[in-house]
Amino acid sequence: MLPEGLDLTEYGVLAEAESNRGFVTARVVSETQIVELYPPIARSLVDNGFEILSGDNEGFEAEIFFKRGRYEAGNLYMREGPCTDQVTLRLSVGRPRGDKG
Repeated sequence: MLPEGLDLTEYGVLAEAESNRGFVTARVVSETQIVELYPPIARSLVDNGFEILSGDNEGFEAEIFFKRGRYEAGNLYMREGPCTDQVTLRLSVGRPRGDKG
């Protein structure tokens, strides 16, 4: 269900995912800290053809805004929790139906 190049399951457990009208949202829970997650995820986005539009990593929370092609765009938020030593990754990415990029 996750778009090609956005498989976050190597970083944690996929807790939920939904696809609706060309948009995909997902939540992954990781036991890796944000300072360790951010660099490989950012590299993976670039390696998979995404352009990082902006990003911020404060250590306890981080976000990356990205796009690929003309229409596919998304964001990834990382926050500490829900439990101690866990990080929740929230992905939202969209591409209009029928768009080939």
